[in-house]
Amino acid sequence: MMLEYRVTAHRIDSHGFEARAKAATITLDADMAGRDDAINPAEMLLASLAA
Repeated sequence: MMLEYRVTAHRIDSHGFEARAKAATITLDADMAGRDDAINPAEMLLASLAA
């Protein structure tokens, strides 16, 4: 059985994006300086591999 997901993302400001899938929302970091309230792409990849 193949699972399908719909993920949408939009820029919330010049430093990040907000991604949504079903009822989940996550703020993604797009700034080289980093954001305390967001996950950067490398952290997202490592978290998904660990799951």
